[in-house]
Amino acid sequence: MERRSTRRWTGPRHHPGGADTFNPLLAVIDASLAPSPATPGRQTLGYLVSNFYIDGKVMTDAGDLDGDGVAVILVEILANP
Repeated sequence: MERRSTRRWTGPRHHPGGADTFNPLLAVIDASLAPSPATPGRQTLGYLVSNFYIDGKVMTDAGDLDGDGVAVILVEILANP
């Protein structure tokens, strides 16, 4: 017996603006990569690496047209010698 969905199409879904979604997320990522007070000027991820930081421009597409947003964050990881 075939089962049919009882859901009806109610029109396009409302997607929040890209800036409303991405700005808080990028702020959290940026804050989490801030240098540690124990190692001024460097983020060592708990002494796992020599330094870890955002390298270059953060690229975002808010997804205003289709609701599929994306953020590309290039990072540099310097391993311990």
